[in-house]
Amino acid sequence: MDVKINVDVAIGKHSNEVCKKAKIEGYDLIVMGSRGLGKIHDLLGGSVSSKVSSNAPCPVILIHTAN
Repeated sequence: MDVKINVDVAIGKHSNEVCKKAKIEGYDLIVMGSRGLGKIHDLLGGSVSSKVSSNAPCPVILIHTAN
C-alpha cells in the first residue's frame, strides 16, 4: 500500500485553502484535529474543521484533541 502524506504552507482562509488544495491535488482523505470548542465558538464563525468537513471534495476524519 502506498500512502502519501502532504504537509504544506498556504496563505489565506484556512478552511478554503485546505479544501482548494484537496481538490487540486485529488486527495482521497483529509485527517485533521478538532478541539471541540462548542456551540458558542460555532456561533462566532465556526471552526476550521467544521468548515472543511462541510466543504471538502473528499471524506474528512476529525480527531478530537485535548484543549
